Amino acid sequence: MKTNPRIHTRQQSEIKTGCILIAKPFWSDETYKRSVILLINHGTDGSTGVMLNKMSNLSVQDALPELEHHAPLYFGGPVNKKTISYIHGNANLPDAYYLGNDLFWGGNYDFLQEMYNSGKIQLKNFHFCAGFVQWNPGDLENEITDEKWWISELSHQELFVLSPDELWGDKLVGEEHVYGLLSPYPDPSLN
Repeated sequence: MKTNPRIHTRQQSEIKTGCILIAKPFWSDETYKRSVILLINHGTDGSTGVMLNKMSNLSVQDALPELEHHAPLYFGGPVNKKTISYIHGNANLPDAYYLGNDLFWGGNYDFLQEMYNSGKIQLKNFHFCAGFVQWNPGDLENEITDEKWWISELSHQELFVLSPDELWGDKLVGEEHVYGLLSPYPDPSLN
């Protein structure tokens, strides 16, 4: 069998806050199938992340009417689905948690609202999510060992330039994973 030397699986990198988890193909659980999760916390107490590419049927304004922002609200995960968080690149937002790669999570919501209402900040480069994904200590490492995830990096530009619908496939193609080429097609395991 002849193989293409340009298509390979990269070496697994370290699990750390700010990295992304890219779901390997053929998940049976629809929640995580073709998902991309940004880790917002990883330590001895477990791990927490938000899904970046699963759009909900709500807008940000539906969840936070005071913002009057009509962008999509993303499904961040099955835990605490009524909790809204946001990822952005605004280093001046008080209490924002730096994730690396010019990405920040959260921040002072009252300040955000005040700056938005006064026209001093735009929300086009804010990614709003409802809910989280959580793992107990050791569970994420076990899922990595069970080959459920690839670990990668995500830049601020990639988050806000790549279409969320294409994020999974585009990241895999960029990492030279052959499965990224299949992203426009339905999952054959569903047949």
